Amino acid sequence: MSITCYFSSLCVYAIIGTRKNQNIFSEVMNMNFIKKNWKGVLLCLMIAIPSWILGKIFPIVGGPVFAILLGMVITLLVRDKSALQSGITFVSKKILQYAVILLGFGMNLSVILQTGKQSLPNHSCNDHNIPCCCLGIT
Repeated sequence: MSITCYFSSLCVYAIIGTRKNQNIFSEVMNMNFIKKNWKGVLLCLMIAIPSWILGKIFPIVGGPVFAILLGMVITLLVRDKSALQSGITFVSKKILQYAVILLGFGMNLSVILQTGKQSLPNHSCNDHNIPCCCLGIT
């Protein structure tokens, strides 16, 4: 997952909003939100950026694998996780949800249709010498 996808999802999140009449900009501009979440968000960025770069260097392994491994190492090293938890929760719930949505938008529609067509069973009745009209297949 690319860094631009994280920031793009932040923009989508800002448009859709967090609550009925409140969007992320009004929530993020709240100093309490920033004070509460900045450490966890920064930690997630410190994991995401090197993982993304390593994923570009080693595409067989990929960035997500590096992010998981780096997260496991950092979890072992950090003793007091309470200061980071709210920011990590914000990134893992909100930002990640919209990043996945944007990845879906980035997919090519013809690739989706081709993959779906390949996953359907083949209804070629001529292989079995049975007329398709007898089976109700058009």
